[in-house]
Order: sequence, then C-alpha cells, then structure tokens
Amino acid sequence: MNYLLKSDPYEWLLSEEKCQGIFNDEILPINELTFTTVMSWMKNLDSADFELEYYEDDCEVCPTKARGKKRLVPYLEGHFYVFTKLGNVVTTSIEPSFEMGSYDALILKGEVDQSYIMSVIVCPDCGSFQLSLEQVDM
Repeated sequence: MNYLLKSDPYEWLLSEEKCQGIFNDEILPINELTFTTVMSWMKNLDSADFELEYYEDDCEVCPTKARGKKRLVPYLEGHFYVFTKLGNVVTTSIEPSFEMGSYDALILKGEVDQSYIMSVIVCPDCGSFQLSLEQVDM
C-alpha cells in the first residue's frame, strides 16, 4: 500500500522503498506499528494538509548540500492524531467517522487512554520520508 502526495508543485509516491524509518514513541509505543498500518490510515489524509516545514538537518538520501552559513532545509510535513487503548489503535483523527470533539467523548466513555501525533516528513527533492509518532496530551 502506498500514498500519493500531490502538493503543488510536488508529486511523490510514498512507498515502503522510500520510507527511511518508522519512529514509534519511545516511552509509550503503539503495538504493531507498521508501514502498511500507517499507509492504511493515510488513505484518508488530504494532500492539502501537508505544508512546508524547515529543519536544520539535510535529507539523509540526497547529496549533502553546501551549507556555508547555517540554513534551514525545507520538508513537506503532514500530521494527524492517533488514539489508543492499552497500546492498541482505536481510531485516528483522519478517519471519516471521527469528528472534532469526539476525542473527549471517547475519553469519557473509557474507549481511549492515550493520544499521539503522527508526523509524515517528506523530502521535497527526492521523495524519501519518515513517519514519526509521539505521545501528546490533548
């Protein structure tokens, strides 16, 4: 399973071969976090949700650029929330059935106990990317 990212002027097929890593939360990891699982969630992610973000690190795949003066490197970045119970995924914020505000209802019903943010960080030059999960309090 792959994800086609179209964000003018970029178009990249996010495939397993281009994935530089899936970084699960180190303290409270999600069970069975795989490339296929994340891509199945991302089918509901709109390419318009990706924006340019800037980091100090160059892409690990692209040839190192002459830095000279310290500069920031642009990446395309998209985010969504993942909600779990006992380390197992219950839903994501990009599921068609998820409505903003329903997270509080899920907490009150005891259906979820943790929230995470999934960052999809894509090099606009070569299309390599990483998936990074971090626990957050909402």
